[in-house]
Amino acid sequence: MKTLKLIVLALLLPMFAMAQNKDQIEKRIEKTASKQTNWMKSNLKLNGDQLEDVREINLKYVEKREEVFMEKESKENKWEELEENWNEQMSELQDVLDENQYAKLARVKTEWYNEMKTRWQNDDRQERDDGGID
Repeated sequence: MKTLKLIVLALLLPMFAMAQNKDQIEKRIEKTASKQTNWMKSNLKLNGDQLEDVREINLKYVEKREEVFMEKESKENKWEELEENWNEQMSELQDVLDENQYAKLARVKTEWYNEMKTRWQNDDRQERDDGGID
């Protein structure tokens, strides 16, 4: 009976660890998307309708970036996918923001993008990105 309990425990522990890790990932995604949205709310002066749309877009693309980091792809393939996601996110945001808001965001994102690309090329750890909003 004791052996059976140990076997069951040994089988359940990895499942518990995976569930806990998934919860941590979801919290990190939500925190990062909220950080980006709050920055945009403050710096781009979003209105109520824009705020909700931007929140959804940011969450969508933070989730996509997290998936890219979890993939077992080469560094180059990951960067290409991150770059594609970044461009898609900016395209969606352009539909929500006015011309001045988008221009300001594009300047900040371009600065972040250039910094991130340099770090990515120079760092084998492939640092997790936060969407470029500090």
